[in-house]
Amino acid sequence: MTGKPLFDSSTPANTTLSLWEGIAAVGVLMMTADEHTAPEEEDQLVEFLVQQGVPVAEAQAATHKAVQILTLEGVAPLAGAACRAVANTKQAELAIRLAVRIALADGFVLVEENTMLMDLTHALGVSESRLEQIIQAELQMDERFRCPG
Repeated sequence: MTGKPLFDSSTPANTTLSLWEGIAAVGVLMMTADEHTAPEEEDQLVEFLVQQGVPVAEAQAATHKAVQILTLEGVAPLAGAACRAVANTKQAELAIRLAVRIALADGFVLVEENTMLMDLTHALGVSESRLEQIIQAELQMDERFRCPG
């Protein structure tokens, strides 16, 4: 990655995403943070959208569109489009929850994933204290991180 910030407001606005496509884009950005995208992560992203009431075909199409933008245009245009679609909406926290789930999917968070998570949090207008609450809630829901009782 270059020295240019990932979430730069001067990124050309030629890519427009719907709210759900923007949330899918946040998931795709998080999946690629460690440069090792697993097919299960894409399935997890679609499943998350479906759990939010998005029809399966629409969730798959939103995920596919985000992956296509990433492939054809790169990280910065995808990040800019995601921000324009999701920042400061009621669903910004939902997008961060998705990002946290993807970061925790393999049981640990790499430095690159943590950096992406912080960048997304700031860009989407979610406070760091709210991010911490979301992380704690996700850890409590994941049996891998529960203390035996």
